[in-house]
Amino acid sequence: MKKFISMHSNKIFYFISIILVIMIFFKTSFVNNLKNVLESSENERITKLYGYCKNESIGYLKYLKKKYDIKSNPKIINYVHTPPNKWAIYDVLAQNIDSTKLIILNYPGNEINLKLSYYKKNFYELNDPYFYSIISNLIASLEIQDSIEPNINITFYLKDRSNNFQKLKTINAKKYKDTNDYIINQTFDDFRINELRLFLKIDGLNKKSKLTVKLKNKYDLENFKILDQYQNCYFVE
Repeated sequence: MKKFISMHSNKIFYFISIILVIMIFFKTSFVNNLKNVLESSENERITKLYGYCKNESIGYLKYLKKKYDIKSNPKIINYVHTPPNKWAIYDVLAQNIDSTKLIILNYPGNEINLKLSYYKKNFYELNDPYFYSIISNLIASLEIQDSIEPNINITFYLKDRSNNFQKLKTINAKKYKDTNDYIINQTFDDFRINELRLFLKIDGLNKKSKLTVKLKNKYDLENFKILDQYQNCYFVE
């Protein structure tokens, strides 16, 4: 009797195990993943995962590495904030070799437009300011949709790691004629952001107000020789 119960229990265990394995196959798309491995090359899979000329743009980096037989480690400027992507072309043997070349990914043009996020009454946040302080020289202007005021006061604040607001400075911004843009021309260097949060306080606005800051790009393609281009990804010197 005990032997029969033991055999019966083993059959149930094996049956449940098979069901679980089948469920895992379907949950993890095992068949599709295996099909992709068999039908696609490594470069095709990497490009599909990381993008060719978008996001990390690993496909374009690998293309440059192969086509130009890059023997140094050129600086990579990516205008989309992603995890580090230098691993795609990094050469340990060339770590101390300076390069005059530059790889620019997801280039937006000479102006970078960022929508401000509403934080609370009169406060608007410029998200990821440390990242943008690296790729832009200054906050050139602020667009406030449907604004008619000829001048506005803008106060800049940093929020420290203790969630305290630190007032930086107040400027009086004049409106461009026939536009919704207010002249700012404020450099990031004055703020010493160091990965803190940056806010603009503007009185008289409401939660539905749409604000866009326009940053001056630090890298102007007119100052470089373009060696290679695909869409808005460039290899320059």
